[in-house]
Amino acid sequence: MENTVYISLGSNLGDKQGNIRKSLEKIGESPHCKLEKTSRIIENSPLSSSNQPDYCNCAAKISTSLAPAKLLEKLQKIEDSLGREREYKWSSRTIDLDIIYFNGEVIDAPELQVPHPQMHLRSFVLCPLAQIAPSVKHPVLKYSTLEMLEIVRGRSFFNENHNPRLVCIAGTIGAGKTTLAKMLSAKLETELLLEDYQNNPFLPFVYQGREDLALNSELYFLDRSLQQLRRTSLRPDKIYITDFLPEKSLIFPKFWLNQEERLIFYEQFERAAINFWPACLILHIKCPPEIYLQRIEQRQRKIESRLPEDLVYRLSEEYCRLIRNWKKSPVLEINSGYADFRDQNTISDIAEKVRYYLK
Repeated sequence: MENTVYISLGSNLGDKQGNIRKSLEKIGESPHCKLEKTSRIIENSPLSSSNQPDYCNCAAKISTSLAPAKLLEKLQKIEDSLGREREYKWSSRTIDLDIIYFNGEVIDAPELQVPHPQMHLRSFVLCPLAQIAPSVKHPVLKYSTLEMLEIVRGRSFFNENHNPRLVCIAGTIGAGKTTLAKMLSAKLETELLLEDYQNNPFLPFVYQGREDLALNSELYFLDRSLQQLRRTSLRPDKIYITDFLPEKSLIFPKFWLNQEERLIFYEQFERAAINFWPACLILHIKCPPEIYLQRIEQRQRKIESRLPEDLVYRLSEEYCRLIRNWKKSPVLEINSGYADFRDQNTISDIAEKVRYYLK
């Protein structure tokens, strides 16, 4: 029994928990497999359609002498014995048995891909797996199960490659968003969308304390973001990388708009948000505010010369709060205090993770 394998089990038809238990029994009864550990059975909503019944999911660790293809054949026979019908993608099923990990191998064959291609996006796989293998690392991403679960924020996602795929980079002033966006876009050969702060006629005055122009400045950013990220502006089959997250517009009004102006802005944002194409991945750059201040001083942009230090600290807190509560897409956290975004090795590592999350 030299091979260590992790399997995901799911059922949403018939006796769902019974189907999972019978599958585990059949795996354990095989002379070529030994059932080592199982998670609790948990209930989840279906990934693609609310018209389907809820799923029950479980994870199991087995040891086996079977090669990957033979193990797949064995699992498919168990599925068939329990009435599995393969009608269409994401159709309801009596039982679904997927090989998640096979040792630490990466397998890319027509009939079998390991690790399972979308496991890192699915909490219904990661939650049970975390019960029995919290520290086991994904052989490509190098993230542990618990780290991948944190990235998806307990949610499940799927990518449709025929749609535009939008990657938004978030972070406080001085985080390095534009540098990272440019380097990543060049590495991945994507479309690049940069925030139009240089042409905002109101921003320099707002940074100098002109609160009467703050609403105009925020509405300018909102309008430009909408022009860039409008659903009808992005082309299918394309990947876009931006150096801004549209929802960051909800942060700044807290600092320089009065209550009446905030209400006006939030109303405008709600109207605009309906038309934003949703991000399928967020890269959140974070590091201590002191480093942000050092970078702001080093780059010597005139527009930032009068930026209050305490504002940078407060912005950092608000960005972290926004990302902490983010549920719309996976979030990769990047500590820019230890990362040089002009270093090709650093960019290659980040690009590989982004590419994998966009598959």
